[in-house]
Amino acid sequence: MRNRLQGKVIKVISLSLFIVLFTIILIVAILNYLHITAEADDVLLSYSSLPEMEEKAPIFPPPPPPPRESGEALFTPFNIRSVLHIVFSERGEILSDNLSSDWSEDVSRQVLLNARRVFHDRDEKGYMSFFRYLRVKEDGGIVNVYLLDTQESFSNYFFFLLYMILSAILGILAVLVLASMFSLRLIKPIVEGYEKQRRFITDAGHELKTPLTIIDADCELIEMEKGKSEWASDIKKQVSRLTSLTNDLIFLSKMEEGGKENMIELPFSEIVRDALSSFQILARAEGKEIDADIDDIVSVYGDGKQLEKLVYVLLDNAVKYSRENTRIYIRLKSKGKYCLLETRNKTEDANLRRLDMLFERFYRADESRNSEHKGFGIGLAIAKAVVESHKGKIAAKEVEKGEMTIEVLLPLRKGGI
Repeated sequence: MRNRLQGKVIKVISLSLFIVLFTIILIVAILNYLHITAEADDVLLSYSSLPEMEEKAPIFPPPPPPPRESGEALFTPFNIRSVLHIVFSERGEILSDNLSSDWSEDVSRQVLLNARRVFHDRDEKGYMSFFRYLRVKEDGGIVNVYLLDTQESFSNYFFFLLYMILSAILGILAVLVLASMFSLRLIKPIVEGYEKQRRFITDAGHELKTPLTIIDADCELIEMEKGKSEWASDIKKQVSRLTSLTNDLIFLSKMEEGGKENMIELPFSEIVRDALSSFQILARAEGKEIDADIDDIVSVYGDGKQLEKLVYVLLDNAVKYSRENTRIYIRLKSKGKYCLLETRNKTEDANLRRLDMLFERFYRADESRNSEHKGFGIGLAIAKAVVESHKGKIAAKEVEKGEMTIEVLLPLRKGGI
């Protein structure tokens, strides 16, 4: 229990830190992207607003030639001298441009190709590859395309983003180490309280067994001497219920402690069939039928007594809380590395309201059921503890209106799902 709780604490701390760091990185990334875009738009708008004569003045020479290394940016970002201006006619012919004659043919072709794509684009501004563009249409059908290379800015942007991600990963790893070191101190009071509660349940259960056995024996003697009576029968029934509850609490306490007594490979098909034969008569007595679909050879690695208890609890729950004159279905199938045990039955709507609570100890879906169905609401809690001790999964869900199914997945071999 200590290790399981420690693992949950570490997971919660790590997940919380991950969510916080992810949110921060996402916000910073969005803000930086918007900042780069806004600055590029400002440069493009400033250039496009220049008068034609001033635009071609010597103080605004053409952009410098491209760098020799292929991985570097073609132009200096956020500089008005880096803006490329290509003028298209209404039919898409290039009327003029300010591309440098020193550029290679491949570079010029790449720039003009992007400019032509912008010309055919309907958006006024946007991104074309690493170019931020502005498209301005004048009277007469002339289209001015302004391009600004943002590759260097985005290279820095992506490098900064990568740096933040790596820093976040290192931070999470550091927190994992620290959480592993100090989480035991954090959960120590909880673990001690749980251990005291578990010991109390176990000790109290063992202490109750002796007086309950004596009371039951005394009732037997009274019936032998004075004959059977309503009072003695009622006492024996209540003693039987308390004995069953005591045994279940002790069993559940051992399961939650992680008790695994005889873990071997078992013929699970036979275990299910043996339990099924015991419930067939009980179901028919209540006007119900059980339909079974059980694979012949399904073996699991587990404890025989615990698995018998699991099947007994599931069948008892299905028979006890199914509607009268209905069918109950039980299915056992082998699926790859695990087996599926499923019970399905029609039940009252009250049982379907809080399916997530069915596996909590002492939970009863409807208090009005207490007088009709004898039980303490601890059976499915035991089933869950057995499944978890075998590294499996258990879940309840509503498959159709008024019909509930409980599915159990158990690994066929040692190791779990």
